[in-house]
Amino acid sequence: RRGQDRERIIIDSSDITICRWRYEDETPTTTRLPREWTQVQIIERNDAARKPQLAFGRGGRWWVFGQFLVEQEKRALKRRIGQVLRQTSHVPVNDN
Repeated sequence: RRGQDRERIIIDSSDITICRWRYEDETPTTTRLPREWTQVQIIERNDAARKPQLAFGRGGRWWVFGQFLVEQEKRALKRRIGQVLRQTSHVPVNDN
């Protein structure tokens, strides 16, 4: 069932929108974060059994994304999102 879960990140000039579709839901849950203060980080876990997590946020509020990715994919995605966030263009980014 979990294999049907999906996630999507939309980054535009003002917001980062995280959409999640769970296998039992027809509509996604959506989290919108202001682009100007949002950071993307890899949160390292102290427990060896738990893998690092890719997360968006700042301060004490973080939203985990890409839980189905392997560590190398999470780190590559973090780099790509960091590049996009540093861009000053007001054109939405589409890496399809």
